[in-house]
Amino acid sequence: MLLLAPLWGLLLPASVVVGGFALGADDGAVALVALAGFAVVGGTWWGFRVWMRRHGAVERSWELPLVVLTSAGVGAVVGALRLWWGVAVAPDPVALAGWCLVVALVGAAVVWVMRSGVLRVVVSVGVVLVLSAAALGVSWGQRRAEEMRENDALAREVAGLAVVVGVLEAPGWEPVSMEVRGGRSPVEISYEPRGVGEKGLTLEVRTIVREEEGPGESGLPRWVECAGEEAGGEWCARHGAVTVYDNTGGAFRSLQAWVEVEEGVVVLLSPRVPRLKDGTPTMEMPELDMVELAGSVRGVGGEQAQEVVARVR
Repeated sequence: MLLLAPLWGLLLPASVVVGGFALGADDGAVALVALAGFAVVGGTWWGFRVWMRRHGAVERSWELPLVVLTSAGVGAVVGALRLWWGVAVAPDPVALAGWCLVVALVGAAVVWVMRSGVLRVVVSVGVVLVLSAAALGVSWGQRRAEEMRENDALAREVAGLAVVVGVLEAPGWEPVSMEVRGGRSPVEISYEPRGVGEKGLTLEVRTIVREEEGPGESGLPRWVECAGEEAGGEWCARHGAVTVYDNTGGAFRSLQAWVEVEEGVVVLLSPRVPRLKDGTPTMEMPELDMVELAGSVRGVGGEQAQEVVARVR
């Protein structure tokens, strides 16, 4: 039990991750590695049961292995969620194995103390689940406290900006991240659509402080100026206060729009689709009304800008 609990606690999540990677990459060799991991877990579970029977614990030959396996599986889930939430202990495999072992020992103690029967298994597994739920609650609380500290720090940075912040107020879009950079491009906010059909699509809304010191000193790409063939060419068009650059049919497949929300302050909108490591997009660029989206951008400052920080999920 001292060997199998941490072994399963590390092998189970690793097999799940490798198996998920094999599904996404369509790699047979990686899939075999994942199947081998699950086979080791299943084989050692059966061997654990046989070992119990040979040592005179016939009435416990399936109960204790089941409780230990449940402890390792649930403990691995707790560790994976802590890693996903960014809680400090999660990335340490030794801590994960130790946690799985502790939960397994507690469940095993319940098995040995109570009389044989189904109730003993239910109680022991219930104790394991309660401990794991408590650990998840503590982890979630730690993560929420960290997010609140980060949001408070971000709100103070936004409130201290000397320029307005461009925010998107189009229905169906919600902010998911916000970064204060300073300099010529002080703030960037990423939005995601609430619709399921565009999963993975993001819209970057970047505030740019425009400087009129000379050609190319505005802080914007040259083609955004739309001052002729060299600057924008056939892909650049003005729509009132909004300028759209649509080169989705070209080699660079670029789509952007910009609007001036205040004198000297420009907001640049750039939709982004998820891509593979080699840069290949995993989805087609959806039909977006960039003129309408850019028209729903406004510049805010002070408390209104801090409200955007509070909305970032």
